[in-house]
Formats: sequence, C-alpha cells, structure tokens
Amino acid sequence: MAGREEGPRERPATAPPPWRREIRSARFPQGLPDRCDLTVFEAFDDAWLLLEATTGGYCIVGVARDYADARAWLTAEDPGQEV
Repeated sequence: MAGREEGPRERPATAPPPWRREIRSARFPQGLPDRCDLTVFEAFDDAWLLLEATTGGYCIVGVARDYADARAWLTAEDPGQEV
C-alpha cells in the first residue's frame, strides 16, 4: 500500500491485531536524530507511518495524515475480535 493514505476509518478489514501495531514519524522512522525542539516539531508535523510488526521486521500498512488519525488506528479494536 505504499503511497496510499489511509485514515483509521478507512483501514482494511485485514488490519493487524493491536499488539502488532506501531506508529512512527514518517520524517524520522528510525527515531529522532537528536532531542532539540526543532527536530521534535519537524518529526511530528508530517505524516505518520502505520506499521505491523512481523517476525521478519515491520511492514508499512498505511500512512496517517496526523497524530490523531495514527493514534486512533493504533488504539482501535481488533477487527477480528467478537463484540
């Protein structure tokens, strides 16, 4: 799904279970290079990567436009879980 933006409400039914989800800054996906204020503002001003942890590493499953959408995806209920 590279290049396709998805918000939490547009998430595919095959989304990973919550314990395999992670979000990272799209600008600094490997982590912040330093902790200065400008770096922190830049890191979280752009898109967020929606990641699934796999046995071989991580898979990008989508991109959120802002932190609120990324956080909603991260904390959403498991689609396979019965209500």
